[in-house]
Amino acid sequence: MPLKISGEAFGEDITLDAAVFFNWSAGQERYTASVEGRSKGREWSLRAASPSAMKSNGKKTMGTVTLPGDFEIAPGHRVREWNSLTLNEAESGTAEWNKALAIFDARIRSRFIEPAQILINSENGKGRGTNGFAVLAIDFLLIETIEGFRRGLTSHRTHSKALFKAFLTGWPAFISCVPAGKSADDLAVNVFEQGRCALHHTGSTDRIVVRKSGPVFVFHDDGRIEINRSRLHRELTKAFDSYLADLHAPPSTDLRKKFITKMNHICS
Repeated sequence: MPLKISGEAFGEDITLDAAVFFNWSAGQERYTASVEGRSKGREWSLRAASPSAMKSNGKKTMGTVTLPGDFEIAPGHRVREWNSLTLNEAESGTAEWNKALAIFDARIRSRFIEPAQILINSENGKGRGTNGFAVLAIDFLLIETIEGFRRGLTSHRTHSKALFKAFLTGWPAFISCVPAGKSADDLAVNVFEQGRCALHHTGSTDRIVVRKSGPVFVFHDDGRIEINRSRLHRELTKAFDSYLADLHAPPSTDLRKKFITKMNHICS
């Protein structure tokens, strides 16, 4: 008999063609062991536990989902392909590592770099542009994504500001725009709060003006920030290319270890 599982846990309702699950009680606790079956031709294996076991750091979780092997993690690449790799962070330049980084490259370019570039290219030769805020929204996500991979964080919850600030203050394209006597840390937080947070939470910016020309960043004394979305995207693409090169470099053992942690979490 098909079993329908609420989409609250998984982002969509899942109807399993067949399912087996076991419930039992012990004292005040009620336990659920497992649910297995198929949905839309894919195998699903779900695990859950008692209410007390489902609490982590005071927050209740909804159980876990094991991604099916044919789940696409990048164009032309599936979970099973990543899971078949044997990666040693102490090595570099192997066929396994070349494949791993090709998957990552395809994932980032298809999700962030190429869509933003399409928006930029669509306004070439035009006067006033209207895609600037969409480009910024994508690129602000890219900033946090790259730094999250550098640190090997499996969750960005409560870390977004720190990731954003760390990326900007370590990025020559940003530092070169910081006026003499100004704090790079403070200006990075301003970009995060007025740009990244404002765009992603309200769909608008506070005191940011988007340009198609000029320096990447211009910081005014009255708090206004001008951002050249074309140069920002171009410099971010270079930053991503540099990160990929670092992952290939033999000395980058710790960087590769953190990369593996992040990708393993994505594919789990």
